This record gives sequence, structure tokens and C-alpha cells, in this order.
Amino acid sequence: MKDRSIEKYMYDVIDSINAIQIFTKDATDFDSFVSSRLLTSAIERELQVIGEASDFEKGS
Repeated sequence: MKDRSIEKYMYDVIDSINAIQIFTKDATDFDSFVSSRLLTSAIERELQVIGEASDFEKGS
């Protein structure tokens, strides 16, 4: 992840946020969210991407 500009990291963050919004648009309550392993796994992965992209200084 070296030699990436901050704009590319921020794009990754925004892209992951948008994906989470799309994934959760039909999850009307917490129970519908936690009852879907696919949904919780997908959101967990996007949160990992956000965390990694937010810590861009360690990648430099």
C-alpha cells in the first residue's frame, strides 16, 4: 500500500461507506441485520477497508 495518495485512500473510505449504505438499505431493524451472516460479513469487511485506509500513514 505504499506510494498511494491520500485521495486514493479517501476514495476507498467513501466507496466502502457507500457499499455499507447499499447493503443496509433493506435492513429495517437490528434483528434483520444480525440474522444475516452474509450481510454482517460484508459490512465487517467494508469496515476493515475503512480502518486500513484510515491508517494510511502506516502504509507509507
